[in-house]
Amino acid sequence: LHTNYQKTLSVSAIPAFYLEPNSRTSINDSSTNLQGDFMAQSISIPLGAGNSMSVTLNQCLERF
Repeated sequence: LHTNYQKTLSVSAIPAFYLEPNSRTSINDSSTNLQGDFMAQSISIPLGAGNSMSVTLNQCLERF
């Protein structure tokens, strides 16, 4: 009853400089049928021009 596997998501995208670690993000992707709230665990932003950033997110699980 009290155990649940947490989803981890890795995303590569154009740099979003406003995104900070431990910020809550909503994901809704119809092509992979993935939706929910995720917390940014780590962010890697390259210094070079034309590169993409990578973000590791963990799913937020609500307790009632």
